[in-house]
Formats: sequence, C-alpha cells, structure tokens
Amino acid sequence: MDKAKRGLINGTVIYFIGNVLVALVQLLILRFITGNIDTSSYGYYNLIVTIDNLVTPIITLQISDAVFRYMIKEDESGKKTVFTDGCTVILIGIGLTTLFISVYSAFIYKIEFTALVILYIVSTNIFAFYQKMARALGENIEYVKSNLIKTALYLILQMVFIYQLDIEGESLFLANTIAIFACIFYLEFKLKCRRFFSLSFFDKKYLKKMITFSLPLIPNTILWWLGNSVNSMVVSGVLGLDANGIYSAAGRFGSVVSMFASVFNLAWQESAIREYGSTGSKAFYSDAFKMFYRFIFSGVALCMPVMYFAMPLLLDQSYHEAILYAPILVLSAGVAAFYGFFGQMYAATEKTKGAFTTTIYGVVANLAILVLTINSIGLWSPCIALLGSGTAISIARVIQFRNDIDIKFEPGMIVLFIEIVVGIVVYYLGNSVLNVISAVVILCLAIFLNRELLIDLISEVKEMIGGRK
Repeated sequence: MDKAKRGLINGTVIYFIGNVLVALVQLLILRFITGNIDTSSYGYYNLIVTIDNLVTPIITLQISDAVFRYMIKEDESGKKTVFTDGCTVILIGIGLTTLFISVYSAFIYKIEFTALVILYIVSTNIFAFYQKMARALGENIEYVKSNLIKTALYLILQMVFIYQLDIEGESLFLANTIAIFACIFYLEFKLKCRRFFSLSFFDKKYLKKMITFSLPLIPNTILWWLGNSVNSMVVSGVLGLDANGIYSAAGRFGSVVSMFASVFNLAWQESAIREYGSTGSKAFYSDAFKMFYRFIFSGVALCMPVMYFAMPLLLDQSYHEAILYAPILVLSAGVAAFYGFFGQMYAATEKTKGAFTTTIYGVVANLAILVLTINSIGLWSPCIALLGSGTAISIARVIQFRNDIDIKFEPGMIVLFIEIVVGIVVYYLGNSVLNVISAVVILCLAIFLNRELLIDLISEVKEMIGGRK
C-alpha cells in the first residue's frame, strides 16, 4: 500500500472500531427506548434534534469546519490563531442562542423543557467543536473513545432515569446532555486544547479567511436540513408527533448505513485534504471512490434481509408500522453517503461555494415531492422525497467533480444495482426462506466485490495489533 492509501485505511479502521460499537449499542437500546417512551415524547425529542441541526450552522458560522481544515496544516503558532478565532465565534454563538431561546420561550411560545433544550444544544455545539479538534490534531483514537464513552453513559443514565427516577420524556435530553458534557471534559483533559487559546493570537485577518471558507457551508447545511430534516417537521405538523416517532424509528437502520459511511468519510476527508494537489492525487481519489461506493451499496443491499428479521425484534409493537418504510430510508441513506463522499472534496479544494449550488437541486426535489404527496400517501412521502433529493445532489456533484475524480463505469455497478433491487423486492414479499437465501447471496457478492478492501483492512488491523514494522 502507498502512503496515501495506508493513511485512508488506517483512519477507516480506527473510526470503524469505535463507530460500529456505538451503532450496535444504539440498535440494541432501540427496543428499550421504544418500549418505555411513548411515540409523542420520542417524536418531540427528535424534533428538537432536527431543529438543533438547523440552528448549529447558523450560530457557529460553521466555524468548526474551518478550524478542522486549517489546523491540519498549520504550525504551532498558526494552530493557536485558528483555535482562538474559532473559540471566539463558538462562544458568541452559544451566548446569543441561549438568550434567544430563553426570550422566545418566556414571551412568545413556551418551549417544553426549555432549560434542557438549551443545555442540549449548547452541549452538542461544544462537543462537535472538540471532536473536530481531536481529528485535526491526529488524535483519532480519542475521537472514537469520546463517542464510546458518550454512548455508554447515555445508556446507563437512560436506565437510571426511567427505572429509578421514573423520568420518561425528559430523560432523552438529560441523559444525552450529561453524557455529552462528560465527554467534553474528557477530550479537554486528553487534548489540552486550552493551550491553544490566547487572546494575543486572535487575528481578524485570519478569522476573515476562516469565515470566507465556512460561510458558504451555512446555506449548504441549511439547504441540506431543508432537504432532509424538514421532513420530520412536516410529518409532525401534518401527520402528528406519533407519526414522526414512527418515521424516526423507521430511519434507524438508515442511520447505521450513514454511520458506516461516516466511518469512511471521516478518514477520507483527512486524506483528501492532505493529498490535494500532490502528484497522483487524481488516481488516489478515483481508487477511493471505487472502494467507497462498492462498500456502501453492498451494505445497503445486505441491510434488507437483516432488517426483515431484526426490526420486529428491535421495535416495540406500537412502532411496527416503521417496518414498512425502512428499506426506502436505508436506500436514501446510501445515496446520501454517495454524495457525502463528494462533499468532502469541498474542504480539500476550498471551493465551498459549490456545496451550496449542488444542494439546491436536492432541496427543490425534496420539497416538491413532499408538498405534492404528503397528504395522499402519508409517511411514504418523506421517504420518497429523501431518495429523490439525494439522487439529484449526487448527479450534480458527480458532474462538478468529474475533472478531479475519474469515474469509470464497471460491471460491479450493475451487480450492486441488482443486489439492492432483489433485496428490496424479497423484503416486501415477506417470505423468511427467501430472505435467508437473499442474505447469503448478497453477503457472498459483497465479499467478492470488496475483497481488496477487506484484505487491506485485515492487513492494517494485524499491523496495528502486532505493531507496524
């Protein structure tokens, strides 16, 4: 393996080990959550999470992405400037958000669990900033540990709040917030980010450079939110919070696909930034693309028979309607992962304005489908809208980066397409024997298509365990 590919594989292994454990725990506690918290409370919590996804880029100016981009290649002095400038923006944003939510809840419309909502949003913003710092400083293992600690603490606290203290709806906010703040303190203890903060290193010119990089990402993120998370708000408003709870549960396996994609994309983003402009970067990007889409869409196909058997066991009876919508949301997650791969190129090339223009196509497609069909086909509407939106963005980004990544048609693409179609059809046929056969066939094909990646991953794990020579 060459140095660039080894760095990508190494990062993928590290993120994979941590994120897979997190995803498995999240799936295992799904039955516990849906069995102890009613659909309305679960729907409200997911609504706040959705709003948080919108608020975050606005209040922080997406500065965390700029901090990550420039911390990677700066020297010690430059790192202090980047961190100090970034902290200044984050702190101002958090202060304004706290003030706005407090005033809004007191004088305009009462927000349920106001204090908990504020603390949750504050915690997620600070945690995201610290996780970017961990990755920028090359402390990927600490990044993974923080996710594992957060998940473990969340599970423990959730059980304590429900079984010992008889707290239900509020427990989702309490458990998450306490767990996240604990991880923030853990990352500060390990990374000692405070050493980078010094007002004497505050630089208006450098801050302007960072904001110039991050500002185009704000409308892009908002558009992404409109094209995805707004579906939850529309479902809540038109079909009710109970329906949003069902919709959220249906997307859990899609979240697993997104998690696997994020494992690769986290490592890919770092590699794309480091390798940009180097000799052979185009060939490296093209190899990474082939490796990525084979891996992700093999996973999408394999999810179908797995969901057929797992979802009835993982979901409480009151959430079983979610089983109908899961395949489309898993496929949508796969398509989103596809365009997310290209999205990492914006950070590498610093051409962040392109992220905004390509996302517009997805927003238009999503809103058009949602508005035209929500009243007639119910929860099928946001599922189909997500798929249409992701497809539009993917096509636009493939066209935009066709000169940076050499995309070649190959037989493996046809095999993956057939895998996914057969998997979905067999899922909806509802025959257990056919789903077992489907699982075996898809797994064999997935191993064959991803054999080179699997060999590299196994080799990397062996070297990490035995010590690299």
